[in-house]
Amino acid sequence: MLQVSRKRRRLERFKAWRRRIAARPRLNAAYRVGVAIVGTLVLVVGFALAMMPTPGPGWVMVAGGLGLLSSEFVWARKVVDFFRGRLRAIQLWFLRRSMATRVALLGSALVIVAFSLWSMGAVAMIGGWFGIDHAWMALSNLI
Repeated sequence: MLQVSRKRRRLERFKAWRRRIAARPRLNAAYRVGVAIVGTLVLVVGFALAMMPTPGPGWVMVAGGLGLLSSEFVWARKVVDFFRGRLRAIQLWFLRRSMATRVALLGSALVIVAFSLWSMGAVAMIGGWFGIDHAWMALSNLI
């Protein structure tokens, strides 16, 4: 309960700070331009990373960039709401499946992630940190 009230107080402080900025037109315009620039940069970097065959980091940055932009722009809020609805529908679909199906889907996702990391050399890199150097750890050794 204490954690919830702490989060709520932090949110209220942010909202009050944002209202003070919004009350000053030039400062508000500068703030919105700053949010637009930072949000767009995060979004572009996220898309660049998401185009690589890696699960995760790019899409996290895309979501972060959209989150930043949605704090100030209605169009970005609509995009976030759309994807939030789609993700909720996928979650509900997943939870309606049998336990065996869920385990199979999660196992498949884990295999895809593991293969992606292995094919990019991440397994060999992490093994190298611990002095483990096996030929199978790097895709380039097998080709």
